[in-house]
Amino acid sequence: MDFVYVVIGEAIITFCVAFFFLKKYIKLAKDRGFVGKDAHKPNKPEVAEMGGFAIIFGFLFGIAFAFPFLAQYHYLFLAAILTVILAAFTGIFDDLFKLRPINKIILLFICAIPLVITRLGNTTITLPFFGSLNLGVVYTIVFVPLFVNVFANMTNFLAGYNGLEAGMGIITIFYFIIAGILLNNTFIIALLIPFLFALIAFYIFNKYPAKVFPGDVGTLSIGAVIASAAIIGNAESLAILLCLLYLINFGLYFIYIFIFKPITNLKDTSISCVDSKGILERQYFDPQKKKIQWHTLYYLFEHWFYPCTEKKLVTIFLLIQFIINALVIVIYFG
Repeated sequence: MDFVYVVIGEAIITFCVAFFFLKKYIKLAKDRGFVGKDAHKPNKPEVAEMGGFAIIFGFLFGIAFAFPFLAQYHYLFLAAILTVILAAFTGIFDDLFKLRPINKIILLFICAIPLVITRLGNTTITLPFFGSLNLGVVYTIVFVPLFVNVFANMTNFLAGYNGLEAGMGIITIFYFIIAGILLNNTFIIALLIPFLFALIAFYIFNKYPAKVFPGDVGTLSIGAVIASAAIIGNAESLAILLCLLYLINFGLYFIYIFIFKPITNLKDTSISCVDSKGILERQYFDPQKKKIQWHTLYYLFEHWFYPCTEKKLVTIFLLIQFIINALVIVIYFG
């Protein structure tokens, strides 16, 4: 079958499976009490949790459709799928049992094993500001696990607002597919198309006001699939540039945790409050009360764009991500 028809089939099947799964799942989750509070609404409504299951199911059905027609990619698909599934399982454990950070990091290193044992990727990589580097065996046993871990965590850290995780994932993966087309890399396209349409189906239910949350099963999977596409498709530097906003947020968090917080002994207040009109509180640094809330980008944006509602904040993020990714494609392929 022609490759174009294969990816069209992937897209349709993935979207339908994810969409109809979510319609059933949301009602079932609410009936069984599997819900969480929507913290950024004045009345704190209950919303179905762990809807990321639908993203994974849709993705797997889409890949299953393409599998017989893309025999040259079978072992590549299997390595990527296993990495994504292991990341999803890590998310499930975290959603259900609230894993300690060190345990989640260890499990995410394990997620990279399928990519490591198949020795996928080119050991010579080109990184922004560093140029081309031939890492040799270090690439396989150090860089690949670290890359998967960072990407899965960074997509998990930029979360918590209606439509943010899915919207950011849609934009990033869409531009990665555009890059795959320009690179004539059919594997990147075939892997990411089903995940893109699973996210689109999920976004319909997750956008403001959300009917379902992705949970870590969804957020960790987004980073895992991007990392897998980058490693197998030898596009690590491109993935880093497309995920620049994620990485900035990730870096700010770690600067706070490992440098700023120990020095100042400040307490983290990690959930924004809203007033009766849905305005997110202006973030602050209060040395007397030893509280800080501006250690990540969304807290900074809430301060800079005050008065800021949840919907406005997500729109700002998506617009910035769209512009950054468009510039990356223009500059990278210009």
